[in-house]
Amino acid sequence: MKNKGCNDKSTKVLKKEISNLKKEIAFKDKIFDITPNYILIIGVDGEILEVNDSVKNLNYRVGDTRIPTKLSQLNIIPSNEFYKYTQAIDSIFNNKTIEPFESFFLGNEGGIRYVKVYLSPVKADGEISAISILARDITDLKLMEKSLKESLAIQEATLKSVSNGIVVINNHREVICYNQKFLEMWNISEEALDLDEIHLFNRVSENLKDPLEFKEIIKNIDQQPHKNCTHILRFNDGRVYKAYSQPHITNHTINGRFWSFQDITPIKNDEESLKEYVSQYKTLFEDSGIATLIIDENNTIALANSESEKILGYSQQEIIGKKKWLDFVVPEYKEQMKKYNELRYKNPKLVPDRYEFRLMDKDGKVKDIMANISIIPETKSILVSILDITKRNEVLEKIIESENKYRTLAEAVEDFILMFDKDQRLEYINEYAARKWKLNREEIIGKLRGEIFPPEENELQSKYIQRVLDLKKTLRDENLITMCPDSMWLDTALIPLKNHLGDVEKVLCVARDITERKEYELLLGRQNEIHKAMGTILTKGIQAETEEELIQTCLHVCQDITNSELGFISEEDEHGSFQTRAASENILTKHNLEDTNFSLLLRKFNIWEEIKNSEKPLIYNNFSPLKDNSLSKVKLPKNILLTPLLKNGKFMGLVGLSNKKDNYDFSDSKAMESISTTIVEALLRKRAEKKLKKSIR
Repeated sequence: MKNKGCNDKSTKVLKKEISNLKKEIAFKDKIFDITPNYILIIGVDGEILEVNDSVKNLNYRVGDTRIPTKLSQLNIIPSNEFYKYTQAIDSIFNNKTIEPFESFFLGNEGGIRYVKVYLSPVKADGEISAISILARDITDLKLMEKSLKESLAIQEATLKSVSNGIVVINNHREVICYNQKFLEMWNISEEALDLDEIHLFNRVSENLKDPLEFKEIIKNIDQQPHKNCTHILRFNDGRVYKAYSQPHITNHTINGRFWSFQDITPIKNDEESLKEYVSQYKTLFEDSGIATLIIDENNTIALANSESEKILGYSQQEIIGKKKWLDFVVPEYKEQMKKYNELRYKNPKLVPDRYEFRLMDKDGKVKDIMANISIIPETKSILVSILDITKRNEVLEKIIESENKYRTLAEAVEDFILMFDKDQRLEYINEYAARKWKLNREEIIGKLRGEIFPPEENELQSKYIQRVLDLKKTLRDENLITMCPDSMWLDTALIPLKNHLGDVEKVLCVARDITERKEYELLLGRQNEIHKAMGTILTKGIQAETEEELIQTCLHVCQDITNSELGFISEEDEHGSFQTRAASENILTKHNLEDTNFSLLLRKFNIWEEIKNSEKPLIYNNFSPLKDNSLSKVKLPKNILLTPLLKNGKFMGLVGLSNKKDNYDFSDSKAMESISTTIVEALLRKRAEKKLKKSIR
């Protein structure tokens, strides 16, 4: 009975141990399946005995629906990485130390998962019966390391590329970051950076005009470490630095101080010269002859000339700094103007430089306006030139209204009236058109249109007339015609004259001379270009080392703004002779000239006295001077634009330009009239500057 009791007791203990063992096995199996790590058990012959769900899921993603029998056949392990596993397994069987290694598994759609692999032996009765492979996913860690390296590389490149001297000091007053520019600007060695903040700034302040002031700045920063500050530092040798400082904050905690030093010496040295030239530029701005405004980025009128008062009705004092540009725009145009203003800063190419709108002046009168608008380079300010086109639009409205009421009768009362048949032979031309174009009416009636008008206009005219014949509708266009003696802009209406069957028999051409309007529109469109040209000359007046360099720049500006191939600048010397100060490089070979005595050449052309006595530029298109035997070898220019240089109203020289592809026009003349004044001012100032330097020496 005693033995039976013992046996029952042993049986219960064994059953309990078996139950606990089953629970432990089930627990380990559960962990084996749910762990995010990749776990494989392989036999001593490389046979895969067991894998967990993480391995199975990854294997499925690369297109394999079953687990292979051998480790070498497992698709998630790249072939070029397999040697790492074989080396580790060899080390296990040779009783060598096994170090974990980094590798990667192939994932879905060519992706990879970086892992750190741990191999360990599985023993039974002291013998290796299997190998356990545990791979921990470190992909996120790898990505963070890569991001950190890129961030550090960007930070280092930024520090090297910035033009300012940079230094960062921590709360222990130690330098933790700096760039090479900081060392160069303060002329200190890297060894000096081992000093604490107080000794470092004592070292850098030695060459300042007021070292005590700088020390006081440091003291105030220590007392108020959360504040940003900017200071101007002046050196004994004339250098001027702008120092900017702000707290270095990490995780909302101040960990030190960031310093940036900028060398602004050139800016300070040019400050007085810039003030003087700003004054001169304002004078040119005021005297441009067209209502012009400068609008700041807040849409406030920052500057306006006296011409603007004629359109807006307000004096300069009433609007500058007080009125918004959109205050004058009538409601139906405001929304569009706001959109233009926003786009102009984001993408200027999407906004027209010139457009029409309406504004209301001080007296409540609504006016039609043509505006030319552009951003001033390197600023956020906008230059606006405006032209009152109310009367022009009123005339156009009357014409349109008249066309609707009286059609052919109203169109026939224009200035130029011609009639062509279907073959484009001239049947009629009124007396005004014949007289204006110096044509004999009896000689040209019955001739083809191509025999009357210049070849350059023929193709375009022919297309328009043919379109009228085909469409049987009136067409209107503005075109430039170069009939002798001058070219002119015409607002032309081509009207089909039909028979009772509706077929077009003839084309009536009715045109109005709009040359003056087009010239002023063209001039308005070039105001920004003219202002930039004058600004270039004034800026060169400051920067140029010599007067010759300045004059050469003036010539380039004049050629560029008029699209002239060749040019020269001549000036009267102290003996009353005219000397060429600048000329295009190929001007002699282009015209077969022996020297640059252009005043003599102009005398032979019989236009020297005319330009000397003129206050305005002179244009010679289709140039054909009186014959002179001494000019037989000279290749004559296609066209010439001569602009006098006047000092206090007295002729002191001229700018000669030639060979523009098209004819010189009104806007070229006006542009050179404005620029010539700037050239004279720049030359006189450069000479005064030279005399002043000479007297000081």
